[in-house]
Amino acid sequence: HSEMSKNFERYLSEGSVQKNGGMFNSYQTSPIFQGYGTHYATIWVGTPPQRKTVIVDTGSHFTAFPCKGCLDCGEEHHTDKYFDPDASSTFRALTCGECHDAKCLGKRCIFSQVYTEGSSWHAYESVDRVFLSGRELSAVMDPINAAFTSDFLFGCQTKETGLFVTQLADGIMGMSAHPSTLPRAMYDKGKLEHNMFSMCFKRELHVSKQGVVAGFITLGGIDSR
Repeated sequence: HSEMSKNFERYLSEGSVQKNGGMFNSYQTSPIFQGYGTHYATIWVGTPPQRKTVIVDTGSHFTAFPCKGCLDCGEEHHTDKYFDPDASSTFRALTCGECHDAKCLGKRCIFSQVYTEGSSWHAYESVDRVFLSGRELSAVMDPINAAFTSDFLFGCQTKETGLFVTQLADGIMGMSAHPSTLPRAMYDKGKLEHNMFSMCFKRELHVSKQGVVAGFITLGGIDSR
């Protein structure tokens, strides 16, 4: 596993730099990991960055994960502790005059999502600095990741039900064709040349909180290697 991590770090460094003469000159490649019937990616959120793992879901558009104080949200099952807003100097919960896909309740922008298989969550809209990367702590110090870091709106979950409680990943990252997704936010801020992403993944027969690499996701282009 350590050798795979080293190979990935080299892969990320090579795949993220700008290349002259190609169609896709600015893109970012990161591993995806095997979950319980799903695949998940790693994002880093806040200042200093806190690691969060999120199911890659092409059928929805919200990104959300449990925050400190989340009620029965399965912290013992997930790869990481709940996100702590108080530990991030750049975290901001949206106020009622700023709500996007939410209703104002108790001076916060509250919204929820229910999925076809029955799981659901409730959250409040928040903004912080986010980047996609590997799960190693060295990602925090990588200048390439700093170049792709974007202010991003996500859901700070306060309650979960169903599989969200017991899944391996902390939360979910919606990747449908919608303005609320991370690739679109990065594209709108000029971090990516193209509003697109691609994935290459396989199914591994075992899972681990330490992460079992099962493919790659590329934001802003196609890494043909």
